[in-house]
Amino acid sequence: MKLILLLLLQIPLLLAAVDIYVVNSGSGTLSHIDTETGITDNAFAGLGSMANRMALTQEKIYVVNSGDNTVQIIDRVSGNTLNYVYLESSANPYDIVISGDHAYVSGTLRNKVYKLDLAGEVIISQALVGGNPQGLAVSGGKLYVGNTDYASGYQNCSVSVLALDSFELLTTIPVEDNPQFLLAAGDHVHVSCTGDWSGPLGKVCIIDTLTDEVVEVLDIGGYPGGLALAGNQTIYLGDSMNSGIYAYDAFTWEIFHDASNPFLPGGSAVAGSADHLAVLGGNWGENFSLYLYDSQLIQLATYTAGLYGTDVKLYTSDNSSGSGQMELSQTIVCRNFPNPFFPASRRGSDYTRISFSWQNDTCPQPDVPASISIYNIKGQLIRKLAATTRGNTGETLWDGRNELGKTVEPGVYIYQLSLGGYSIFKKLTCLE
Repeated sequence: MKLILLLLLQIPLLLAAVDIYVVNSGSGTLSHIDTETGITDNAFAGLGSMANRMALTQEKIYVVNSGDNTVQIIDRVSGNTLNYVYLESSANPYDIVISGDHAYVSGTLRNKVYKLDLAGEVIISQALVGGNPQGLAVSGGKLYVGNTDYASGYQNCSVSVLALDSFELLTTIPVEDNPQFLLAAGDHVHVSCTGDWSGPLGKVCIIDTLTDEVVEVLDIGGYPGGLALAGNQTIYLGDSMNSGIYAYDAFTWEIFHDASNPFLPGGSAVAGSADHLAVLGGNWGENFSLYLYDSQLIQLATYTAGLYGTDVKLYTSDNSSGSGQMELSQTIVCRNFPNPFFPASRRGSDYTRISFSWQNDTCPQPDVPASISIYNIKGQLIRKLAATTRGNTGETLWDGRNELGKTVEPGVYIYQLSLGGYSIFKKLTCLE
């Protein structure tokens, strides 16, 4: 506790106020929760029929209404509906993701994805994918589409990969049953495969976006739902039956909580940022509950939303890029290895490698300048290192020495990644 207090006092890292938005499909409303004032407005906006998932920009909220075959555009501040974009009959839109000047929408019954021009608010392209597409993610200039194929009994579950610019299909990747939710983190796309509801239990397929191949399958169990990356290190999954929250390391893929030891209380939808984790859950016919945690999983508050919440999103004042990837932790990942490590003057490894990557929408310019600042637990700057970047990745080495070339004392240190106007703080340990 002393260490945590020192960090909070000495290092200029503030816990930003957060706005929370919840799609209440059963109520037909959008909730807005202002965590700074504690005010919850469960009728912030009226929604269309069978509202499902949403995406945010600095100014607007885009909600897909499955029953109306529309994308509803809402002013993020006032809650006023600005427009509806009609897809086509029986499109049954499920998910939406924003990248740059476009939004992408999955059409579950048409086996299509649609490309929406945000400026003109019109559909400009569409592409056929696999059966019953649902979850979407964007990474490395590509759109990843989870094809659940539920109409055929989940026989041909896959992820379609399309080029964002040409909107042409690049490849199709076989995955486990029912890939309903996708999350892009660094150079990987994590696919939450809920299972067929009767036989095989849930798994997570991890796709390397450089090769577009599944490189790992995690046996989570249960019925995993939506995914979120919180605290820049941990990926959390809801459970579609609200029986718990699952979690694993975003880099090593070590499982912390699976169906045998879920984190409680449970929820079906989750949202994350560098500072917060939001969990949305409840029973059919009842108002859902929203549990808000900090990055250390200390519960900050509980809020009551509307009936049958299907999605939750976080918005903080510093997330103003308008890219739609509103959680910084979903677009920049950073780690060091080995951790802990031995400095150059002591036994063992003589340095730790600090590596990081980011999605193109976060810092569109390639080779963006980056640096690593290392602090002791008193908040004093120990060393500042330039980082080498190439494309949308970067790294640097620290040998455990300060600016004067002297080996630092053993203990816990904080390093700050500064990248294109963003900052992320992480911990490392220097051994005796």
